[in-house]
Amino acid sequence: MKEKLDKLKTALDETVYKDIQFNKIMQEKTIKKINNKQHKKTILPYFALSVALAILFILSLGSNLLPNNKELLVLGDKSEKEVINASESLNYLFITEFEESDINLLLVNINKITNSVKYIFLPDSIYEGSKINDITSEEVFEEVFGITIYKSFKLDPRTIGEFVENNNELEIINESDFIHSSDQFNKGVIKISSENELFDFISMIKKDPEGTEGRNKRIISVYKELFNNENFLLEVLQLKTLSEFDKVFLLGENFMPQNDIVFEPYYIEGMYTSKIGDYDLKIMRKVFGN
Repeated sequence: MKEKLDKLKTALDETVYKDIQFNKIMQEKTIKKINNKQHKKTILPYFALSVALAILFILSLGSNLLPNNKELLVLGDKSEKEVINASESLNYLFITEFEESDINLLLVNINKITNSVKYIFLPDSIYEGSKINDITSEEVFEEVFGITIYKSFKLDPRTIGEFVENNNELEIINESDFIHSSDQFNKGVIKISSENELFDFISMIKKDPEGTEGRNKRIISVYKELFNNENFLLEVLQLKTLSEFDKVFLLGENFMPQNDIVFEPYYIEGMYTSKIGDYDLKIMRKVFGN
């Protein structure tokens, strides 16, 4: 490069243009401009490459810093992110298993705006889509009903009985006299203080004049008392912390049964199941939609 500039300088010494001779000052300015242009040609590609790399780095860093919308909608373990998104209400599904063939399902909707709890007892299977669906599965439940379950709880009546035995006794209003196993329960206000008493009280169904509906009334009378106990929510339901929704339980009021939704018994392929009509499904989605 130096050799080329020296030749240029020599040529300029001998050049005259429009009666103007290229003196020393003009020669230096011309050479300086040429030198700067050559420097820019060398630097520009490196500068452009640096800018491109910087942009790529910012974009890759930004993808880790920006919130992932999909993550907020994942149901999975239903983290607290989804509780925040549930602005008004959410659903809990309580599955109480007395025996393998005797399962009780309780769907509960908690509304933190109205401080109310709506609930309905459900059959353990629904005939839908030309097949019998086991709705004790959270995934199947949501697919059949189109209703989101925030969290489901599988409860053993014996575990509930142990909690009652180790804590304060329950005071329950019993609607009819009956004997189950070795325990007798009189009509009126009764006190349940042992594991066996609680199991016998909520498991009996055959001797109840109202059958399944009568047992459901006894189960909800027990759960209403237990939902009002913070230790039950933390220890038995194993809630890590109590959200605004869970605190509605502690109020112990405004529990409203949804008896207008009807499930019809259905027998097919030698099996008993249930069906829900379009009208009742529409009401259910309206009541328990969140």
